[in-house]
Amino acid sequence: MPEMDGLEATARIRADLGLKNLPIIAMTAHAIHGDREKCLAAGMNDYISKPIDRLKLFQVLNNYISGDGSVAAQEDSPVSRDEKTTSNAIEIQGLDVEVAMERMGCDFERYLEMVVDSWKDLKSMPPKLRELISHDDLDGARDLNHSLKGSAGNLAAQDLYAAAVSLEQAIDAEDRGGIDTFLSQIEERTAQLAASLKKYVG
Repeated sequence: MPEMDGLEATARIRADLGLKNLPIIAMTAHAIHGDREKCLAAGMNDYISKPIDRLKLFQVLNNYISGDGSVAAQEDSPVSRDEKTTSNAIEIQGLDVEVAMERMGCDFERYLEMVVDSWKDLKSMPPKLRELISHDDLDGARDLNHSLKGSAGNLAAQDLYAAAVSLEQAIDAEDRGGIDTFLSQIEERTAQLAASLKKYVG
């Protein structure tokens, strides 16, 4: 958030607004040791890391939602094997299609729609990252890479996601050699993914 992070927002909700019983669940792309503890210490009820697994999300939400409309009921309605057969004959290099569909609970057509929508922004991120880093704007690069990592994780672009995680660590450490190495990996893997998606996104 531009003016305060989730920890501060939670503290204000609890203290200033007095909403002691309002469920607050953190959703973040960070998944490092101590993050969950920080969220709970700030007054949050629970913590979910990205990329989001729908069943884990339903389980956490169900802990804080009562009544007959419980979210847990949705756990028993995953996408059937018949709905997923479209992907059996289709492999998209750079994407783990089956993992993404299972996590999102969707069929191949819906997954492909999300890939196409996300690709519009994702493909522009590596050159912007290169420009920010060339101008020594590591804070800006960190923020943009955070978005890239989230998009790659959500789509199960596993190799691209791994490179973004490594770049994030290199930026935090101000490791210039690592930044160059992992930025190059991101560029290469984005180019490979572009080639794989060419028939779908043009």
